[in-house]
Amino acid sequence: MPVLGEMVDGSIKVVHFEESPLMSTYLVAMVVGIFEFIEGVTSEGIKSTFVIAFTSSFEMSMDSLFYTTFHHSNYLGTIVRVYTEVGKSKQGQFALDVAVKSLDLYDE
Repeated sequence: MPVLGEMVDGSIKVVHFEESPLMSTYLVAMVVGIFEFIEGVTSEGIKSTFVIAFTSSFEMSMDSLFYTTFHHSNYLGTIVRVYTEVGKSKQGQFALDVAVKSLDLYDE
């Protein structure tokens, strides 16, 4: 959302945004951190290649996070992603499979 104004008071920064459109609360998430994800696409989709690689160190800050993304998309269906902590994406595979199959079921 576009920023309406900002106010800094010591170590606290308050940001005011324009009014957002009405949406269900489960469609919005705010997260801070380094994540990886796995993705699938509903049965009507054509999956193409997606690769993301993070280069980091334990002493890094968010400003020094480097990432490279190679993305070519040709999707006709719905993209579904499961975000996890780095190194734990395999634990999200079941959730991804269920989500994709559920969307396919609701699509019928």
